Amino acid sequence: MPSIFTTMATDKKKPAPPGFEDSLKALQALVEGLEKGDVPLEELVAKFTEGHALIKRCQEQLNGARLRLEQLRQQDDAPVPMDDPESPRD
Repeated sequence: MPSIFTTMATDKKKPAPPGFEDSLKALQALVEGLEKGDVPLEELVAKFTEGHALIKRCQEQLNGARLRLEQLRQQDDAPVPMDDPESPRD
């Protein structure tokens, strides 16, 4: 039988990933810190890895937004069916 602590831990929802703006701000802050030039090598590699992940997240979010906008545009370009005034109505 699972304990109450196990049940509580599995009931927690995974937090949503940060939004595009938050990811971009984090990336900008990271770059500003690296531009100072006084970062030890190990920390530099860790920050570079973090920055790479932030860039990837931003690109994925931009691609998702671009896809949604393209889908909306295609829906707008689709012909709107018009009722034929001559056809009998149900």
